[in-house]
Amino acid sequence: MNIYRNIAIFLSAAFILYALARLSGIGMLAAQVTGVIDNASARGAVELLQTQLPAMNEKAFVALPFNAYIGASAVMGVVLLAGAIVGLFGRVQAMIGVYGYYVLFALMFINYQTFNAKLIHLAVGLALAILLHFLLIKGKQKPSVQNL
Repeated sequence: MNIYRNIAIFLSAAFILYALARLSGIGMLAAQVTGVIDNASARGAVELLQTQLPAMNEKAFVALPFNAYIGASAVMGVVLLAGAIVGLFGRVQAMIGVYGYYVLFALMFINYQTFNAKLIHLAVGLALAILLHFLLIKGKQKPSVQNL
C-alpha cells in the first residue's frame, strides 16, 4: 500500500462516519414522527423542522412536504454512505456517490435559496471530496521514477 491509498482509506472512513451520523439523525426524526420513539430531543427537532419548513417552502423552487424533506435527506445519506464504502476499497467509482451527495446538498441550498454557515460545511466537504478523488487516482498508480 502507498501513502495515497492509506489517506484515501482514512478519508473514506471519515465520510462513512459522517454519512452514518446524518442517517442516524434522520432515522431519529423518522422514528419520532412514526411514534417508534418518544424522545424530548427528537420531539424538539421535529417540531423545529415542522415550524421552519413552511417558511422555507415559501421561497423554494420545489416545495417539499415534511416527509419528502426527510426522505431527501435520507437519500443523501445513503448516497454518501455507498460512495464512501466503495472508497474503502480504493475504487475511483466511489466518487459517484461522494460527488452525488454534494450535488444533492448543493441542490437543497439552491432549492431553498438558503445561504448560511452550512455553505462553509459544503465547501470544506467538497474540498475533501476532491482530495479523496485525487488520492484514489494516485493510489492506483504504480510507483515509478517519474511518480516519486
